[in-house]
Amino acid sequence: MVCAAIAVMPSASWSDPSETEEKNYVAADKDDDEHLNRTEFEQFVRLMADAGNSKAKRIRFFRAYGYAFGIADANGDGLIAPDELIEADANN
Repeated sequence: MVCAAIAVMPSASWSDPSETEEKNYVAADKDDDEHLNRTEFEQFVRLMADAGNSKAKRIRFFRAYGYAFGIADANGDGLIAPDELIEADANN
């Protein structure tokens, strides 16, 4: 089920991210390019799971990072931009 694997976005909209979402995104974005590569995305999911996000917990439990990354990386460039997170959350 796609919903179970795509947990890139917590309950709040990315257009108005919570302090936790913002903090975790910035913490995961190690190269400060405002995009998440696969490794950074995995870290973001782990941080969100630790913060209690149920979708992120499912991704972590099933180790579905690659599957979730593939869904969120809509343009296939190997990076996830905030707008791709919005799109993935809205559609999954």
